Amino acid sequence: MAEEATAKLLHQPSDAPRGPKSTPSNVSIGWTVPEGLGFITLSAVCFGFWALNHPYPLSAEGPLVRILPTSLVLFGRNFREQLFAMMIGAHMIEGMVVARKCLEQRMSTPILVLWTINGIFEGFPTIIRMNKLIAEKGVVRG
Repeated sequence: MAEEATAKLLHQPSDAPRGPKSTPSNVSIGWTVPEGLGFITLSAVCFGFWALNHPYPLSAEGPLVRILPTSLVLFGRNFREQLFAMMIGAHMIEGMVVARKCLEQRMSTPILVLWTINGIFEGFPTIIRMNKLIAEKGVVRG
């Protein structure tokens, strides 16, 4: 019986992974500057916060009347407060997603704050950029 028991311990099951084991990298992720899409969304979000925060941009004398279609200006004028609240809510959720990823990666507080503020104002490109950095950090073959 002892021979059978030791033989079973020495043989690995056929579905066991082969090759070197992966270990998490100790490399920390720092903050990075937004890329092309990030700059576009950052500009659009800042413009949206400005345009929805004040009645002037959507007023009859405002600059958006000449740029945007009339139906969009009227919609924005009628639902400005609701659109502004939804925009704040959506970007706060994006900021919380980024903050959670930072906490999972055990980033320092200053880097966490930078990423979170960037997530609030840039939006989903921040999440994409952070996921890319986390994937690059990934695992180191040992």
